[in-house]
Amino acid sequence: AAYGEGAKQAAPPLLPNPFYPTGPMADTCIQVAAGRDDVCLIPKTPISAYESMQLDKQVQKLNSASGSVIVDSTKNMLELVKKSDFTGIQSEVGNVEAALAQLPKSTAGNTKER
Repeated sequence: AAYGEGAKQAAPPLLPNPFYPTGPMADTCIQVAAGRDDVCLIPKTPISAYESMQLDKQVQKLNSASGSVIVDSTKNMLELVKKSDFTGIQSEVGNVEAALAQLPKSTAGNTKER
């Protein structure tokens, strides 16, 4: 640095960034510092062995169910939860919503009294 100028330094990682992290940091971090994508303020916690076992049991139960789009998407979402792939879960939720939109409307609540 020239005389009278300080060296270039990054800002201290004190303030949280209001946006979710992107790139490789998004795999291990929930919140990064503002202006510092290299500092993780809130790390993601991996699922425990017990939680993984519970998810496996639910997938096994769903394997015996019918092969509808909703059941298949639910199985995929459970597998994605184990991997902490939340963007994949979001796309599977879109698949479920599209499948639900195609179902016929229920007439259970539309009965008339005579």
